[in-house]
Amino acid sequence: MLSVEDLHCSYGPIDAVRGLSLEAPTGSLVCILGPNGAGKSTTLKAIAGLVRPWRGMIRVGDQDVTR
Repeated sequence: MLSVEDLHCSYGPIDAVRGLSLEAPTGSLVCILGPNGAGKSTTLKAIAGLVRPWRGMIRVGDQDVTR
């Protein structure tokens, strides 16, 4: 299971993601929808480890993979 709790990411002074929480149980399909600039790409980059969140937690199963 993928679990994201209270994710916050920014690029300098610009907040890209503020307070995002979601769960994706094993074997499920989750879609992130929103307009341009809503933080979809930044969310995926944070989950993949390409952007470091300044607040929140990302877990895969029971393992914290935030940092």
